[in-house]
Amino acid sequence: MDRRRHRQAQSDTDKSFNRYVLKAVEYIAQHRAGGGYDLNRAFTQNLGYGGDVVKASAASTGSGAAPPYPTMCVAAVAEVMIEALRIYAEETGDRSAYQQLGARSWNSGNLRSIKANLFMFAETGSRGTAGTLQRFGMGKEVPFAELRPGDFVNLNRQKSGHAVVFMGYLDRAYNVLPGFGPNVAGFKYFSAQGKGKPDAGFAYRYAYFGPYCPAPVAGKPRDCGVIRSANQKLLNTGTMYHPKHWRVAEAAASMQLLVRSAVKSKNPTRSVADVDMLTNIELDRELAPNPGLNLDGETTD
Repeated sequence: MDRRRHRQAQSDTDKSFNRYVLKAVEYIAQHRAGGGYDLNRAFTQNLGYGGDVVKASAASTGSGAAPPYPTMCVAAVAEVMIEALRIYAEETGDRSAYQQLGARSWNSGNLRSIKANLFMFAETGSRGTAGTLQRFGMGKEVPFAELRPGDFVNLNRQKSGHAVVFMGYLDRAYNVLPGFGPNVAGFKYFSAQGKGKPDAGFAYRYAYFGPYCPAPVAGKPRDCGVIRSANQKLLNTGTMYHPKHWRVAEAAASMQLLVRSAVKSKNPTRSVADVDMLTNIELDRELAPNPGLNLDGETTD
């Protein structure tokens, strides 16, 4: 790594929220493991968010069952983030994250909501968790070789994808490595997956880049066939910043300007007031899930 990239990586580390992401992973692994995988569900339960609530899916809350409800991978990653913010706020008393990004952004499905972008809804152009964090001024895409435990990955296989929390690089024998190097063959992650498996729902997996897939080992369920690529559209990797380093308002203003420019180009004769009105309508329009997104939760083991 050259000096410039080293300085940038150190800057990202200084802004890191990974400590609290890992605390959230540990908490969820202890209290909400399993629960099942269902692509049509969202969070495992209603989640406290400052004085508000990020709601579990209607299908979950109306099921009559006690949480944890079934969940899916993108919702699982969002749940880790929300719980990391809760733990941070309880430990420090700093609730600024809730002021910068309200619960509505996690509950809505419009262009300016973090939910629609994390879930890669149609029309958002999102390529994953890291891309969304960067778009919202909450983090940054970084190369796979610069990841640290508590960062985020959206991976792709030949016919399906997945959203996960990165837990460390792996060699070919399931060993977690201290950092990136020539022996890296995959990575350990935490998310929700395992459709049809005994541990379906929140769990750890050992992901390997294809075509290599190690022999099965008890207690280390595999996810083989991951595509290795420097293309962030295929392997979207990055980090979440500490709330003190968020720039959500600036990012929202940039998004609004971008949408306004598109609206203006389509309506060149409309007044300024009309363009502003149409821009807000576009930003607040509820979007549909991406029908081509395959997050079925199936893994090798």
